[in-house]
Amino acid sequence: MKVWKRVLAVMLCTAVLAGAEMTGVLDYTGISGEISVNAATYGSFEYTVSGNSVTIDKCNSTGIKITVPSEIDGKPVTRIASEAFNTCENVKMLTLPDSIEDIGNMAFAGCENIASLTLPSSLKKIGTYAFGYCIKIKEVTIPAGVTSIGYGAFCECYSLEKILVASGNANYISRDGVLFTKDMNRLMQFPAGKSGKYTVPNSVSYISEYAFQGCQKITEVEMPFGVANIGMCAFCDCPELKKVYIPATVNYIGSNAFCFTEDVTIYGTKDTEAYLYAKRNKLKFVENALANNSTISANTIVLVGTVTLNAKATGGAGSYTYAVLYKKNSDKNWTVKQNYSTNSQIVVKPAKATDYSVCVKVKDGSGTIVKKFFDVKVNAKLANNSTISANSIKYGSTFTVNAKATGGMGSYTYAVLYKKQSETKWTVKQNYSTNAKVAVKPYKATGYNVCVKVKDSTGTIAKKYFEVNVTN
Repeated sequence: MKVWKRVLAVMLCTAVLAGAEMTGVLDYTGISGEISVNAATYGSFEYTVSGNSVTIDKCNSTGIKITVPSEIDGKPVTRIASEAFNTCENVKMLTLPDSIEDIGNMAFAGCENIASLTLPSSLKKIGTYAFGYCIKIKEVTIPAGVTSIGYGAFCECYSLEKILVASGNANYISRDGVLFTKDMNRLMQFPAGKSGKYTVPNSVSYISEYAFQGCQKITEVEMPFGVANIGMCAFCDCPELKKVYIPATVNYIGSNAFCFTEDVTIYGTKDTEAYLYAKRNKLKFVENALANNSTISANTIVLVGTVTLNAKATGGAGSYTYAVLYKKNSDKNWTVKQNYSTNSQIVVKPAKATDYSVCVKVKDGSGTIVKKFFDVKVNAKLANNSTISANSIKYGSTFTVNAKATGGMGSYTYAVLYKKQSETKWTVKQNYSTNAKVAVKPYKATGYNVCVKVKDSTGTIAKKYFEVNVTN
């Protein structure tokens, strides 16, 4: 079966709208809506004349290179009729003259070998499905003068990665290769060659008809709170699409929105339009409750240290903001470290060595809030509280070091060193060990220096020095 007939099959199955434009009223008059009557011929083209302009009604070329003339019989060629080129499956190089103002519905649908496309600067109108299933086109730029683009103008273009818009266009805009109306209120066309997850911008309230149709590689779509309408066939023929997050604000989902997208799961709120649509159409539905997945860098720190909150949320209506509060457990009032903001990494530096509570709030676009609490123990700085049994002993006797620490991060180990005061080199009596009682027997009757080191589990070290006089 010819490729463009597959396009027709999909469109007929989904009740395609002929003549329906993204900026206009839907027209249910059929697929083509145009019949060439008493058309004249010019080379491989059939054409009709209306007033002082020419419309190309059909191209019968089987060649790989087609150049549309700029004029016929002295009259400018201004229009390509609906379906005019959809039997030209061999064409690889297509040249449109700068006289063309209007490209009709499905005009080039199924021209699967066109690898590049340059739209003429004179162009004002692109019809519904005009370039549907042109599967080798990778990039297209909408001229500045285009005022109307039909639904699904670039549907099923599997290689298309970018739809760009020339500067100065007053009606349309491109963001990351995706086509929107100028105000970013309506997502019009997603390039079918883009892959992975896509998050719809917060400004969007309308997902247009056929907007994602034929996106073979997209796996997940998340819509923001505020989207109200999802057009018919919006996600048709997206075989890898597994997850679509639909906010509670959506009050209309068009027919066949997910046809030929059998494995999709809709995530949303129970008893909303998304829930009812999934139920009516026997699609998988998962209640998408807002979840607070925030984490904290540590639950125990030493005074003058910090903890970092990594705020994170899933589910709900998207468009998350985060707030962080903290307090000493002995207090009633909370201190606001950050009010609601999109900043998701917040550093808190406690002022006292005590126990704290930390609260992270996540808020979605609907205003729903979910809290998560953390306990943080703030220890005092590491202190060396070691003692020595005597500061003066007789030669041949011993003194005992009682190593002790507080604060820091626990799991202490102790080292003991000593030296004659007349020397510079220290003798290690005990390297770091959990043994806290160390006996030292000096080997000369003289003055000694003793150093006790305590080390906590973070590697922080605190030293304490003693002097011991050894007499005869």
